[in-house]
Amino acid sequence: MKKYLLVFVLTVLGVGFSGCEITENYGTQMEIVEITVDSRDWRIEYDGDTPYFVCDKSAPEIDNTIFRRGSVMAYVYVRPGEQSEGLTPLPYPLEFLEVSPGGDHAWTETISWEYRPGYVTFYVQYSDFAISEDFRPGTKYFRLVLNW
Repeated sequence: MKKYLLVFVLTVLGVGFSGCEITENYGTQMEIVEITVDSRDWRIEYDGDTPYFVCDKSAPEIDNTIFRRGSVMAYVYVRPGEQSEGLTPLPYPLEFLEVSPGGDHAWTETISWEYRPGYVTFYVQYSDFAISEDFRPGTKYFRLVLNW
């Protein structure tokens, strides 16, 4: 009798903890996409009176599945081409200080981003808002890591 009771309990537990739901396995695939933004690709836009640089790039690897159920991480190369080259995640704030006899000038360059299916947009904003057509961000190298 104890044997039948044990079989009954195990059957009830087995049925109780199983389900009919089909689970798709996301997060098991990864793709790396390298993107270069040349200095001439940056354009000036305004959010009200606030200027910033922006560049849209095609990223066909970011499809609807990745957009809806996956994830995308973005990095910018620091010191590209040098022995100490590295990657840092976005957003990336970098502080500068210009020392001169006329007075010091400090500002922050912040690189950020966003994505949508088929595209990625990179932004560069300066805390002192000193933006002009003659002064553009240099060429930037980015890495996207897609998971789905």
